[in-house]
Amino acid sequence: MNLQKTIDNKSYVSTGQFTGRSPKDRFIVINQSTQSTVEWNKINQPLSPDIFNKIKETYLKNKSFSYKDFNQALFSLKATEA
Repeated sequence: MNLQKTIDNKSYVSTGQFTGRSPKDRFIVINQSTQSTVEWNKINQPLSPDIFNKIKETYLKNKSFSYKDFNQALFSLKATEA
């Protein structure tokens, strides 16, 4: 993965040839840096730093935390933000 900037100074990540992820699984932490540089929409979904940190803490406590576990945690925690 490689973080890059477009000509008009927007951020994007090059994930390489094989991504295999659903576009609706793309969550980006919204902060001072990303707030104005990411085009927020149904695909580029904002994620609060608090939710990101809760998921990160869960992962660090349990290294066998799978992608499926990550998605379940993400969507359930994201629902509490609404």
